Amino acid sequence: MSPSQSQNPHSHRALGAATASLLAFGLCLYLVIIMANDPNGPSVPVIVFLSLGMATSAILHLVFVGLAASRSNRRPWLWVLLALIGFPVTSIVGLVLMAFFDQERAALPATR
Repeated sequence: MSPSQSQNPHSHRALGAATASLLAFGLCLYLVIIMANDPNGPSVPVIVFLSLGMATSAILHLVFVGLAASRSNRRPWLWVLLALIGFPVTSIVGLVLMAFFDQERAALPATR
């Protein structure tokens, strides 16, 4: 069985959703910056919409990080706190570490 097959599929899905929500946050942030630097002035409704998108994606990201940690038998509050302290940099580092530890755990032989 390959390491990707022995991983917890629910944890793997939560990690993917956390990554997607983080990318959505980055896209909204990028568009807000581009819109704010528009020479004709920013469009207020679009800025509000993108800001709501940033807030929603950040909250969803923290929820999915907690779910991934919980499904990997880790402390969810610790991983959410790590993701929140230096958001988004520590969140990216946390996702990479969680995926690395999942692959490492899957590579270990079963002890039964």
